[in-house]
Amino acid sequence: MFWQHGQSCNAPTRMLLRRSKLSQAKATIQQAAEATKVGDRSAVPRLIKQGIEEGANLINGGLGRPGGLRQRLFCKAR
Repeated sequence: MFWQHGQSCNAPTRMLLRRSKLSQAKATIQQAAEATKVGDRSAVPRLIKQGIEEGANLINGGLGRPGGLRQRLFCKAR
């Protein structure tokens, strides 16, 4: 769940497990979440801008947030 960063069309969003394993699973998931290091939020927009400045032909998406999204970090996809 944590390693695909939204780049996988089959990233799992649910876990099926025995009730007897629930506490252990929660603890493991919590440890994984706490150990996850979030990178520089400005890296993707900066790289898009750099590509444009270096002559890249951007044919889809671009800088800025999609309309209506005010929280978190999103890039325009289409």
